[in-house]
Amino acid sequence: MEQYYIYRFKNKDGFITYVGKTKNLKQRFKQHEHLTEDVKTIEYIKCVSEADMTWKEIYYINLFKNKNTTNAASVCKDIPTDLKLNDIWIKYNYIYKPKKKRNTNVIVINKEVGLNIIKKCGKNCFSTYWTIRSHKNKTYDSCYPSLKALSEECDCSIRTVQRDIAILIEKGFLFTTTGHAGKNSNYFFIMEPDIYTKEELEKINKLMETK
Repeated sequence: MEQYYIYRFKNKDGFITYVGKTKNLKQRFKQHEHLTEDVKTIEYIKCVSEADMTWKEIYYINLFKNKNTTNAASVCKDIPTDLKLNDIWIKYNYIYKPKKKRNTNVIVINKEVGLNIIKKCGKNCFSTYWTIRSHKNKTYDSCYPSLKALSEECDCSIRTVQRDIAILIEKGFLFTTTGHAGKNSNYFFIMEPDIYTKEELEKINKLMETK
């Protein structure tokens, strides 16, 4: 059964900085660009339907707007009539954790390969592919990022990363040698042979033949 929420962020001075709607509070806050270290309190109310959630979001965005508001959409010039809804705002317990910065190495992926990944696997898989690719050693064929590191850089769960990797392998964009004895898997980008030396390609081909 779906649930519907309106939430609001407050800064240290008690000003409401953002109002939004969601069907999943936890998932929404994991990727929220307005959820920064300046937010000290999160509160929410439950709505009875999606329609109720939709109009209440617009209503509260305009009712609570102030100089600290970061809402860009649905903001009107005037303040709406206070309907005195008597909604009870519930405090959401959370601890702010700064997102880890992505690997900032300049990565050039073959354009055709990139477009094919998006077409056959989806944008999320392309993001995962790019992140794995950013860990490739520039000198050797090794690429050993951990699932934990990938999930943090992609800002998603380990299970999502595992799903994306499985799709990329199935569609022929990735090849891996399974990690063992506590070691991470080694990833090979078989649709981009230009990033490997002749000797490395021969090694990869042998690994693929024996798997």
